[in-house]
Amino acid sequence: MATGEPVWEADRDEMAWSSPILIEKDGRSEIILTDSKYVASYHPKTGKRLWRVECFSGEVASSAAFAGGYLFVANEGAAASAFELSADGESPKIVWQWDGDLPDAASPVANKDYLIVPTAFGILTCLDAKTGQARWEHEMDHGVNSSPVLVDDRVYISDLSGDTHVIRLGEKFELIGNGDVQEPVYATPAFVGDRVYIRGLFHLFCVGVSP
Repeated sequence: MATGEPVWEADRDEMAWSSPILIEKDGRSEIILTDSKYVASYHPKTGKRLWRVECFSGEVASSAAFAGGYLFVANEGAAASAFELSADGESPKIVWQWDGDLPDAASPVANKDYLIVPTAFGILTCLDAKTGQARWEHEMDHGVNSSPVLVDDRVYISDLSGDTHVIRLGEKFELIGNGDVQEPVYATPAFVGDRVYIRGLFHLFCVGVSP
């Protein structure tokens, strides 16, 4: 029976501002956390640390991304890194690294083919998920603190001016549309059913089809 009592606690040595993500690989669940020095994996039922790899520096706020069996991490002051997770749960090895324009608050997002890397100063880069090669780069008019969200083949990303851009994820940059709430947006949009919730600086907006 659920009681609300703590099930486990895991001590961590380094500072972190990032949120954990839960991934599934070969029928195995892992909690992935990033901090100022490591990316690490924990068992979700016991809190046991499964592995950790040193690849970071600075104050890390960006969470990891996972797609196609690859784990991606990126943060300003350290290269973006891609890991191929092993089937036996051993520590993964870095497959590639990319030292370009990197995020300081927003998190990357990926599918099996592409990785989107946002920045606080408005540069948006699409990398090949398997090789780390840059496919395209786009300079937005405003910076980004919110994380991009992937829905099917579309990336939704809100900039600091309040404009949410909809981009088709592919080999070339393709802007499908955008919508402006006309106030600053720092938070990541939330998708529930056929509605999008956007937290502006002063209001909460719900975007969807009118009944």
